[in-house]
Amino acid sequence: MKKYPAYKDSGVDWLGEIPEHWETKRSKFLWFETTNLSEDGNEQLLSVSQYDGVKTNKNQSRSENLIGYKKVCKDNLVTNIMLAWLGGLGISNFDGVVSPAYSIYQASNEILPRFAHYLYRTKIYLDEFARRSSGVVPSRWRMYTDDFGEVRTVLPPKPEQEAIAHFLDDTCEKLDKVVAQKEKMMALLKERKQALIQKAVTRGLDENVDFKDSGVDWIGEIPVGWEVKRLKHLTTKIGSGVTPSGGGTTYLSKGIPLLRSQNILFDKIELSNVAYISKKIHNSMSNSKVYKGDVLLNITGGSLGRCYFHMGENEMNVNQHVCILRPSLKVTTVYLNALIASEIGQKQIWFFQQGGGREGLNFASLKNFLFPVPEIKEQNKISKYIQTQSKKIDQAVSQQEQAIVKLREYKASLIDSCVLGKIKVT
Repeated sequence: MKKYPAYKDSGVDWLGEIPEHWETKRSKFLWFETTNLSEDGNEQLLSVSQYDGVKTNKNQSRSENLIGYKKVCKDNLVTNIMLAWLGGLGISNFDGVVSPAYSIYQASNEILPRFAHYLYRTKIYLDEFARRSSGVVPSRWRMYTDDFGEVRTVLPPKPEQEAIAHFLDDTCEKLDKVVAQKEKMMALLKERKQALIQKAVTRGLDENVDFKDSGVDWIGEIPVGWEVKRLKHLTTKIGSGVTPSGGGTTYLSKGIPLLRSQNILFDKIELSNVAYISKKIHNSMSNSKVYKGDVLLNITGGSLGRCYFHMGENEMNVNQHVCILRPSLKVTTVYLNALIASEIGQKQIWFFQQGGGREGLNFASLKNFLFPVPEIKEQNKISKYIQTQSKKIDQAVSQQEQAIVKLREYKASLIDSCVLGKIKVT
């Protein structure tokens, strides 16, 4: 796409140059705050996501009292004053209500709401919202109406706003469809992997093997020669760690990794956001040191059930949300991890979870998990098969993930270029 024939200095340092015939205006001259409140609470509850903008709240409770909530009309700009700088704002496609903590704005005739939706969610504007927000720490930052009113808004002629919005609506819809297709493919690949693991750890690899009743209704038949064993008979340790005395104040920028639930993913660990502790604290938490061959399992929260087997030599420790499963001589590390990750393992995790509002799994339940187990020699064959096949599937999933990242980066770059006048939309 071509650029505009001529550009000028916008007069705003953070905006730089804009097309010569465009202008900028303070947002207070383009948007007018509305504070109409619901009188009966019968409206649709809306929320604002930093990823999706304004959407209907599917978790709305019928008993929830919405009287006094702020009314939203279609094409209003809705901002979450605490999350605007993170993208918590957007143009509403719905009539409804939002929490009184939100700000609602009606557009003047000079600005097209749909154009503004794309403009205000670009990185350059989110950075400006961050600068305009006030608060002691980022988690407390707020952008109030007066702050938003001082933000300079790029303003092309109205026909160009309409052309840009129409082009982006059409193009982004196509890009989103491609992303959705790739996400569906990823889901199918992960289902295939799960089915592969489940079949391998419950029926083995020999298609001609004879089967016998396992003696456990929900397990069903298992190959002859296999036994059903409790997890406590397959491990020498089942236990978690603690948060060091002093909590986050003891964390360092480098040292011994203290693995928390957010670090444990299926078949891998994520260390980009790991907390580090000193060698002294690590040694004082000797009971939760991680050793080569341990299987790590998340036992609380939304990541309950995610597991990873550690085969490295580097020192690590875990907090109370991660359980260490140390295999006995009756089971290999890879096979034990496969059992936990399989459908038969995950179903037991979710069946025995405890903790009310916060999902959790206690050690008494975990120790009595039941698994069909073959001899070590067959475990090794099955483990090798699972690893080989899983690697192929994981590579296919990774390719889809990388493609999605590139598509989203292209989408963001395209929006930025269009609404800031870097390219001409005709």
